Parts: sequence; structure tokens; C-alpha cells
Amino acid sequence: DEIKAALGMPDGFGHMKENKERNIAATYDYTDRDGNLLYQVVRYSPKAFSQRRPDGKGGWIWNLEDVEPVVFNWPAVSDAIERGDSVFCVEGEKDVLTLQSLGLVGTCNSGGAGKWRDSLSNALRGADVVILPDNDDTGRKHGDTVAMFLQGHASRVRILNLPDLPEKGDLTNWIAAGGTVASLLELVQSVSEWKPQ
Repeated sequence: DEIKAALGMPDGFGHMKENKERNIAATYDYTDRDGNLLYQVVRYSPKAFSQRRPDGKGGWIWNLEDVEPVVFNWPAVSDAIERGDSVFCVEGEKDVLTLQSLGLVGTCNSGGAGKWRDSLSNALRGADVVILPDNDDTGRKHGDTVAMFLQGHASRVRILNLPDLPEKGDLTNWIAAGGTVASLLELVQSVSEWKPQ
């Protein structure tokens, strides 16, 4: 375990231990509906992730034990639902920030693909949700899983597989390759409501 910690490898709970050698590339705040910080996802360079929560003394506890996960960008998601705007569900925080830069509202769960929980679906009650999966089998499976969990919560769920994405590509890649808000919204309009198979 000491060797794993020194290398920044996950411990037995799948969490990354704090490693002073790593460079933190970004931190993503997960807050309650009112914007109060609950925990953070930390992105490192080279690419790796860990999660931490405030210790109440200005420092961090590097696990999420006894912390109930929430959706990323919850205050903006809540506002979008009230306005009747679509909420885009993506695989990672980077894509949520890309959507934000385009004037759209997105969300995701912490931990990446396969980590959506039923409790997260409550935050999207009444929402018109558009899921934008990453272009790989894991991403598509995650999209279907989220859609299934949102049944009975969201008012409408659609899955949009973005065209011309490279393998493992995501929304941010699509925008970088020339995708626009107008073309995204046009694609959204062409997608039928998702129904369980």
C-alpha cells in the first residue's frame, strides 16, 4: 500500500491517495443545490483522478467515505429545469465546462462511466435530458445506463451519438473539430425519445 501511495495508485477502495509528486491539472467542485462545496474531483497530469472532501479545517480528506454523491453543476442544472431548458448529460466534468462555454447546461457523475447511481436521478426530476455518450462501448453503455436510471424521473430522455467522432471521442473533441451550438441543437431536435429495449 505504501508503494501504491507513492506512485499515486488507487488504494483498496479505488481512491487515489494524495501524491505531492503529481501535478494537479484541474479541480471540479461538487456542491449541493445551493452551491455549498461537498467534495472535489481532482484531475492530474498525466491523466488520473482522485476525490477529496473538506476536513473542516482548511485541508482535505482524500476519500468520499460517508459522502452521498451528487450531480456535477447541480445549481445550474436546477435552474435549467425550472426554465424548461434541456440538460445535457455527459461522461466527464471537462465536457460539462465545454457546454457551459457554449451557453448550455450540462452535468455528469463523479467517477466516470458506470458510476451513475439511482440517487443522482432525483436531481434531474422533471428535466428534459439529452445524453451525449463518449464514442466507445463503455461510453455507449454508460449512456444507456443513465437513460434507464432516469426513467420515472426526467420528463424526457434522448441519447444523441455525435457524428464523426474519433474512437473514444467526446463532446469537447466534437466542438474542437468544428461542431457548433447551432449544429448540436439541430441534431438534438432530430433524435427520438429514448425507450427501454
